[in-house]
Amino acid sequence: MRLLVPQLADSADVQLLEEAIDPDESAASTRGVVRRLAALFTDPSAPTAKLMPGMTLQLPRGSLYERVIADGRPTNLYRPDVRALITDPRDEQLRDYLMTLGSARLIPLVARGKVLGAVVVTRLRSREPFDEQDCVLIDELSARAALNIDNALMYTRQRAAALTLQRSLSNSALPAVPGLELTGRYLPASEHDVGGDWFDVITLPEGRTGLVIGDVMGHGIHAAAVMGQLRTAVRTLARHDVHPARLLRSLDAVVADMGVDEMATCVYAVHDPATGGCLVARAGHPPPAVVTPGGPVTFLHGPPGTPLGTGGHEFRAEEVALPPGSVLVLYTDGLIEARDRDLDQGLDRLAHALRTPAPSLAALCAGVLRQMLPGPAQDDVAVLMARP
Repeated sequence: MRLLVPQLADSADVQLLEEAIDPDESAASTRGVVRRLAALFTDPSAPTAKLMPGMTLQLPRGSLYERVIADGRPTNLYRPDVRALITDPRDEQLRDYLMTLGSARLIPLVARGKVLGAVVVTRLRSREPFDEQDCVLIDELSARAALNIDNALMYTRQRAAALTLQRSLSNSALPAVPGLELTGRYLPASEHDVGGDWFDVITLPEGRTGLVIGDVMGHGIHAAAVMGQLRTAVRTLARHDVHPARLLRSLDAVVADMGVDEMATCVYAVHDPATGGCLVARAGHPPPAVVTPGGPVTFLHGPPGTPLGTGGHEFRAEEVALPPGSVLVLYTDGLIEARDRDLDQGLDRLAHALRTPAPSLAALCAGVLRQMLPGPAQDDVAVLMARP
């Protein structure tokens, strides 16, 4: 807008088709409707109340504006065309104002062969009408704006789809497990992107419980889709009572079948109340932590395994004692890794945060997130805590 006004024009008005903004809406209700996204007028006499962003306009059938949208070709707007463009009697003040302008140009916003809307630029009678060089420059600026707008709309739709997919596939509520207190949190890296971090709790035969956390490489709808496939595979294998190490070997094959560029990390643990411990296997994932009542915070030193999809097949399980009152903490690397600290520093900070007294497991989890992430997260973060 400010590139056009006041250097090239005295006003600029950007309007998008409703069907381009929200293609999921009913086509019958939005066809031919444009919504003003931005407007800038230097003339103090302009009826700005009629030109506010957010207002909509139904394009008159057969009008010049509709033809510009349909054909996708810019054109100059002359005073006689204004009467055909604005037919609503309530807009008489706006029509009379546009009739006083010296020259105007309608430029369709076209990106990737699709018309998104149009830009209307005008000059007052006190200035020379738009010449050929002006029109070339205005059209080029509009074309660049159209591509940027289309990129933004496409990104917004993809992010919304990824969020919907992730929410539908990930846990919103953990199951109630007798004798086991559970809490979990997922934090995306930003409001504008989602990733493939997830956690899950699976009830198993004989009172046992499967605990899983994972991290798919990448972000966006693809990472969320891969996360959904892995989560489904884990639940299926776990309910067939597959040993943790064998389960990770099966997951490795699942990821390998998805393509050479796919990779993920994962921890799968089975809590058995009869033995008071957990059987834990890792696939290239950060080591779980164990918090003992009044004692130290320790990190598992067993075999870390290889990331899923790399074909390493080196997965082993270790037995971890988990007496009543102790806490098993599973997390993704976004909790401990950052640009300003290395892995060991992150683990030290996590151990310090886990020693902070808290009235409940949920409060402990919230406190850890506050201490570890004082600012915006640099990566997605998932945390799952279990306490017998």
